[in-house]
Amino acid sequence: MNHVFMKPFDGTNFGTWSYRMKLHLEKNKVLTALDEADAKTKQDEAWKTIDVAARDHIVKSLEDRIIDVIKDQKTARDIFGALERVYAKKGLAAQDMPRTYKRKVGSRRYKDYDEEKLQKCLSSIRSSQMSHREATKYYNIPRRTILNKPKENHMKKPGKQPIFSNAEETVFVDCIAKMSDYGFPLTEFDLRMIIKDYLQQKGRTLEQMSDGDDANLEMTAVTNPRSILKPTVKKIGQHCVVKYDGDFYPGVILSVDQDTAKVSTMAKGLKSWKWPEKVDILDYKWEDVMGNIEEPGCISKTRKL
Repeated sequence: MNHVFMKPFDGTNFGTWSYRMKLHLEKNKVLTALDEADAKTKQDEAWKTIDVAARDHIVKSLEDRIIDVIKDQKTARDIFGALERVYAKKGLAAQDMPRTYKRKVGSRRYKDYDEEKLQKCLSSIRSSQMSHREATKYYNIPRRTILNKPKENHMKKPGKQPIFSNAEETVFVDCIAKMSDYGFPLTEFDLRMIIKDYLQQKGRTLEQMSDGDDANLEMTAVTNPRSILKPTVKKIGQHCVVKYDGDFYPGVILSVDQDTAKVSTMAKGLKSWKWPEKVDILDYKWEDVMGNIEEPGCISKTRKL
């Protein structure tokens, strides 16, 4: 198979990159790895070979920092879906983190020069063309900055430092977008609980969250009626959300036993979920039944949406 000859995806212009990548996968006869039906039903050696080849092509066309978004995905379809959820959203593709810092009017100006100007300044000092004082006046860069940069002192951005890394915040954005796509948008409280659980798993604590705040979160988690999922009830006819290959699907329980539940799941359309014409019934372990939900409401009088 041919190697990928295209500009590595850097988080921008996802639509253009997606078109080129699908054309490349089709050329190499592995585009079927992105098909939802094949991903759920075909798990033989031939399909796995195609999926591995497709994953190889996709990963080789990504910049290193984008890998953090997709490294936990199992299949080529999962990888493509994760990239689409994060970078196809308007306003997310052009930024590394889901927030931008804006300088307040009247606040102290920390930096009135670009990186190119700073490097020229340092180069003129290293070559003895200018002294530190001369370079300060000529380039209009503070003398203390000129002294600190070669020593790599004070390299962080001014002001309060972010709690999470670039990769961590990107994963949070992916989580929010993914839950919204599945029809279960997160509330502010839901997001706080997810982040709290993540910090506990990592063994990290925040100064902003006191013991009292932590206790309040735990109490609200029990009493809050806006939680996304309800506790799993092992009963026929209960609507639920199941996990399959890293994705989540709403469905209804048809039968139960001690270890598994037989669930008929819905299929995702462009903007909503629908009951497929060909019934999709599988046995799921109880650990893959994420919880119960209210019976999905119908949004169309003529179609099963």
